[in-house]
Amino acid sequence: MMISPALAQTGFSWDGTWNGSWGHKTAAKIIIAGGRAVEYDYKGAPRRLGETTISGGGLMFGRPPTFIVALTRTGPATASAHYHGPGREADATLVLTTNGCPNLAPRVWPIAYVTIDLSF
Repeated sequence: MMISPALAQTGFSWDGTWNGSWGHKTAAKIIIAGGRAVEYDYKGAPRRLGETTISGGGLMFGRPPTFIVALTRTGPATASAHYHGPGREADATLVLTTNGCPNLAPRVWPIAYVTIDLSF
């Protein structure tokens, strides 16, 4: 999947927790902090990570030749992912479920009810 040049130039942060599933079957969670992958969970189990590279609208991490995961931003809070490992390829759609920037993912704010006495 290609990312539009306009989206690549918007400067969205990758930081946050990205959730999805490989091939709609196997759970995947990627946590990115400070512009680098700090945790990658496959089937609920953390995997060892290597270097993280950010270029344009994409982010890549892994431990070649063991595996490489490439993410491509598709929206402010969505990304496509591609896994490449020995004898195996998989694709996923990821959603940013938590982050530190309010403009990236929807937030739910508590509603306060206030009673005002307007009788004089």
